[in-house]
Amino acid sequence: MRKILLASLLFIAPVFAGDYYGVTIDTTTGTADMHVGGTIGVGASSTTPTTDTIILDGVNGRLGLGIEPVVGLHILQDGTPVGGSYDTNAAMIVERNNHANVLIKSKNDKQGTYGFADANDTFIGALAYDHSINGMWLYVNNSARFFIDSNGDISIGNGVNPATERLEVKGGNIKILDGGDGIIFGDGTKQVTAVISTATFKAEVRQTALTGSIDATGYADFMAIGAAISVDVGASSEEPLIMAIANGFDSLGNIDYSATVLSTTNVQVPANETGYIYIDYNSGTPTLDYTTSTLTYGYAYPVSPTAEDWHFSIPMMKMHQYDGSVWTVTPATFLGEWVSDGSAVTDVITYALRGKFDSGRFAVAAASSYTIDHNLGIIPLDFTLLAATSGGGNLGIMHIAMTGSAAASNNGFQLYPMLENSCTMYTFQSNGLITGNGGAGGQISTTAAVEAKVILKRGW
Repeated sequence: MRKILLASLLFIAPVFAGDYYGVTIDTTTGTADMHVGGTIGVGASSTTPTTDTIILDGVNGRLGLGIEPVVGLHILQDGTPVGGSYDTNAAMIVERNNHANVLIKSKNDKQGTYGFADANDTFIGALAYDHSINGMWLYVNNSARFFIDSNGDISIGNGVNPATERLEVKGGNIKILDGGDGIIFGDGTKQVTAVISTATFKAEVRQTALTGSIDATGYADFMAIGAAISVDVGASSEEPLIMAIANGFDSLGNIDYSATVLSTTNVQVPANETGYIYIDYNSGTPTLDYTTSTLTYGYAYPVSPTAEDWHFSIPMMKMHQYDGSVWTVTPATFLGEWVSDGSAVTDVITYALRGKFDSGRFAVAAASSYTIDHNLGIIPLDFTLLAATSGGGNLGIMHIAMTGSAAASNNGFQLYPMLENSCTMYTFQSNGLITGNGGAGGQISTTAAVEAKVILKRGW
């Protein structure tokens, strides 16, 4: 009886200590360990491990399900490899000779996450689906940067929340880099500049920038030198640039277009040139652009125009451009001037808002000259000079019209207003490109100290 029991114990609890054909089983430490020096295969009938259903590569530390593994975990469904080469930098490959999916399944009030970590961070990025609100999050640098909700509304930025519109951007700008690219709307029209709204209306002041960024003294400064050879036309939602573009009349009165810019737009300009920045409405879609061609304002067309020259007809209240043979109506409003050298824009002038310049009251010393820069960029001009004894009384008024050619200087009228002190005004103007005086309006010279004020408006 004892012999039978001993034999049974030896059969059901064998003890091995050794290597049998690459397999080592060791129970001498009190725990059962098995070591394989090659490949283990599990299959229905295969005698070759590398063709089995489950393949454990003990040499390279790889596990294959349905395929001999080439990376840490290699899964093949349906038995036929897709073909081609594998990226051996991958830790896991899932393939199927059809549609292949990797599914993360969680409860309908929980979140499923595919996360990223590194040596310094246990969690640094993730793609997560929140089943409780049916929304998808993208985490970067351990912060939510992108969210799309169940309606397809998207929010982008730092610490974003679900969007209330189709697209919301938090804490940054949207920039379109390549020329010609833009935003295409449902009607097929494309917007390629930051001009975002237009309308037809009856402008109180025509053919001018109506409102825009101003400096500390209250004068327009929405144009600035940009990077490389360019001009920045600045605007924001707090200080939009709104322009009126005149295009004649109809039976009800003025025909004017409005254009609004809500963000800074960069306009690339050529090297070693002098030119204008303008808003072009010829195509029906307002676009900021530049030109180096001549610009004139007047009652008659220039006698000897050059192709691409511009002319604003005061009687018609329309801008025209010369194509080399005829003048064509081309709605546009000019906003300012620029000068460039071989590597940069060196100067810009922003035209005054609403076609008006007001110097404010300022002191004028006796026997001194003062230059007044109006930056209207247009002639003819209406000029109002007000002067009085320094420190006392209301300013007197004298109204004249400035006329003359763009190239002339010290032309026009010499005035002797009958005020408390003799005051002489020598007029000169420039409606051409920058001549070093920034579109100066004139000089004031007096025989005694006075206070003066200069108001200039377009004479049409």
